[in-house]
Amino acid sequence: MKEDIIGGLKNAMDRGYTLDAAIQSFINAGYSVNEVKEAASNLSTGALSILQPADSQAAVQEINTEYHVNPFESRKMNWKIFLLIVLLIVILGLGALLLIFKENAIEFLSNLF
Repeated sequence: MKEDIIGGLKNAMDRGYTLDAAIQSFINAGYSVNEVKEAASNLSTGALSILQPADSQAAVQEINTEYHVNPFESRKMNWKIFLLIVLLIVILGLGALLLIFKENAIEFLSNLF
């Protein structure tokens, strides 16, 4: 269990969170306060002595992995945001034109019906 907490704390710190914020996050998630603080103490001193020798290599690799975002997913999101912004500009432009030419628009619509 402590290995998971150490890995999670290291991952949070790699993402830019402070150790205190990571500790509080684990405590809020329901982990034991004592286990989280002990894991943080082991992490801050650099000691991974709680791991078994066979598990230490796998745990170190797990701790050192970084969070990567797929660049194609972010481009898809940017494309959707761009489309929504263009649509908003078009709607606002049509609204402004209707306000400016409201008499012509009313006349045009009354001729249709």
